[in-house]
Amino acid sequence: ARVHNLPEWFVNDERDHMRPNLPVTKQEVEAQKERFRAINARPIKKIAEAMARKKFRKAKQLEKLKGEADAISASKDMSGKEKQFALERLYNKKLKRPKRIDLCRV
Repeated sequence: ARVHNLPEWFVNDERDHMRPNLPVTKQEVEAQKERFRAINARPIKKIAEAMARKKFRKAKQLEKLKGEADAISASKDMSGKEKQFALERLYNKKLKRPKRIDLCRV
C-alpha cells in the first residue's frame, strides 16, 4: 500500500510508531516532577559509602590524635608552655588539610 509514492517499509514504520500523544493533566506532570525530585534528593549509594569511609577514617585519625595529646599532657618533664606548644604543633601537623590541586579540564 503505497501512499504518495512512499516506500512500504516507511508506511509500515509510521503506522507502528507514530501514535498521537495522549493528553496529560497538570496534576500528573507535577506528580511525576515530585517523584523525580525525591529520587534526585537521595544520595547515590557509592557516594554515601565513600563519605562513610572518609568519616570513619577521620574519626580514627582524631582518636589517635587524642591519644598522642593525652600522652603529651600527661608528661611530667615538660612545662605548661612547652606542652601547649607541643599540642599546637601536633594539631597543626595532623589536622592540616592537603592542598587541592586545581585541575585544568578541557
